[in-house]
Amino acid sequence: MATGTPTTNSHSGKHRLEPEIEKYRLELNWTKILDKLKSAKVSEYVKFLEGEAQLEYYLQQYPLTDYRHIEQSQNDLIRVENLLK
Repeated sequence: MATGTPTTNSHSGKHRLEPEIEKYRLELNWTKILDKLKSAKVSEYVKFLEGEAQLEYYLQQYPLTDYRHIEQSQNDLIRVENLLK
């Protein structure tokens, strides 16, 4: 699990967002993380967190042993790859 501190434009926003993100990471609740990140104005670190959440969510939706959705999986992974660039 990666470490770091997401920051927002307001000091109080940082203190609210950080514990929520960490709580959802521990719960493996990647959709909640994605929802929080979409509504927050945060630093570059959030791109990493969003990429992590997208990848983890992808793995939940498409297990590595499930080959039925290869085309959709490739599109999702390309989107995540572009986010992390």
